[in-house]
Amino acid sequence: MLDIISAKYGAVGVEKDKVDVTDNLQRVRSPDKQSISVVVGPTGMGVKDPSAGNPKELTVKYNINGNESSETVKDGFTFAAAVPQKVPQSYGAFTASLYASIWSNMAGAIVLFLSVFSIGLAFGLGVYVGNPIVWLIVAILFPYGSFWLILGIVVIMRMFSSEDIIKPFF
Repeated sequence: MLDIISAKYGAVGVEKDKVDVTDNLQRVRSPDKQSISVVVGPTGMGVKDPSAGNPKELTVKYNINGNESSETVKDGFTFAAAVPQKVPQSYGAFTASLYASIWSNMAGAIVLFLSVFSIGLAFGLGVYVGNPIVWLIVAILFPYGSFWLILGIVVIMRMFSSEDIIKPFF
């Protein structure tokens, strides 16, 4: 709840000319007493001009949910304060957002693992076939496609270079 503790309106720096407008501000709060918005000036404060010809200001002390604050606002500007609104969230919405967050982070971890693994495979393959730098560039530019391409090349190379597979045929 928003509670106006004290409010004074008058000439800047002249305390004796300031008028107490606490009750007037209490009346212009929203009906649910959750917010206030008022243009600072004699009309907005609901009083006659307390110091004609001089610049004026509004000094307000207010309390929002037990937290006291104060503001000084110059003539012509708006004094506004509001109780922060809490957005209710159902249990179902909370758990759905929690699971979505978990799956999103897991997917990110898997993508990171596959990218790093692909780069490692590319470098290892490059030592045997071609230039390691070329394979690294391929793995970095095409992380997902190169992952399967590199795995396929490694499997084929292992099949044809393994003595277990070659021996039975010779």
